[in-house]
Amino acid sequence: MAAYENGYYSPSQEVTIQELANELDMSEESLSEYLHRGTEQLISQYLKSFPFS
Repeated sequence: MAAYENGYYSPSQEVTIQELANELDMSEESLSEYLHRGTEQLISQYLKSFPFS
């Protein structure tokens, strides 16, 4: 994220979904959906990496 790299945000600064949506020029709803899908994908990939018996 260019803004982050240029030091506009500190890592400890809380960023709301609304602020992130504005930054990325997306609606808050579509961003929430995107994050939700991404999280589910990450979790399923994470679980698949374990050799469950």
